[in-house]
Amino acid sequence: MKLNDYADWQEKMWRGDGTAWERKDRDVTVSALGLAGEAGEVVEHFKKYFRDGKRFHRKHELALELGDVAFYYVRLCRAAGYEPEEILDLNVAKLEEKFPGRK
Repeated sequence: MKLNDYADWQEKMWRGDGTAWERKDRDVTVSALGLAGEAGEVVEHFKKYFRDGKRFHRKHELALELGDVAFYYVRLCRAAGYEPEEILDLNVAKLEEKFPGRK
């Protein structure tokens, strides 16, 4: 699934009626906190990996958490007035300028 298509699907899931997301302060805050919380879940997988010194074997669980990160990421992209893929393009341009010669 393409990221912008995922964002369209996600809006329908959030509201349930298929209407565009109303960018209310509460919704943006919930999305930002959700992103931070889900990123923390991703970090937790690696903490346990390093703490326990075992081979990383929870790839599927990690993938599910990364999906949750994507859920909130696309919400915040749209709240900022961008499509998720536009944000990635902006990031590529920024990093190529910051690290020339690494293309």
